[in-house]
Amino acid sequence: MPVLPRRTPAAAPSRRSATRRSRSPRNASRTPRWPTARWSSTGAGRPRLRRLTYAQRTVNGVRQRPRLLSTDVVREPVARRVRVGTRPVPMTVRGADALDWDALARCESGGRSGTTDPSGTYGGLYRFDARTWRDLGGAGRPQDAPPAEQTYRAKRLHLRGGAAAWPHCGTRLRG
Repeated sequence: MPVLPRRTPAAAPSRRSATRRSRSPRNASRTPRWPTARWSSTGAGRPRLRRLTYAQRTVNGVRQRPRLLSTDVVREPVARRVRVGTRPVPMTVRGADALDWDALARCESGGRSGTTDPSGTYGGLYRFDARTWRDLGGAGRPQDAPPAEQTYRAKRLHLRGGAAAWPHCGTRLRG
């Protein structure tokens, strides 16, 4: 039987480029005029942009694992600028301190600060919705805020519109 020459696999190298983004760092400037729950983004920042060049071989029609050849930085990152308040949030509101806020909290949420309703729309001790919470100066979700801050925001809401914000339990404020 004759011995045939061994065939070497045909290798076809090729180059590919890809671009990846990496997160930019966040720098926060602190302002004592704002309460601690308030923050604002004054600039969006830009992520770093890199160009990655790969070599990829094809052996007998099967692609091999790509090999990284070079990394070039196309654009340097620009940090996002954020202003954060440092003033403590006041815990008293004139005209609303003498009311029975514990009774309202027990009626609305059973006295549990992290609860939400079944639909997920209202949360916290006093069942705030997200828009009202933001309008009152709250940050994040109401059910994630400490109970003292939730009570402070509820007092501000009461000064704005009375007990009408709590149609079923609002009568318990008077004790």
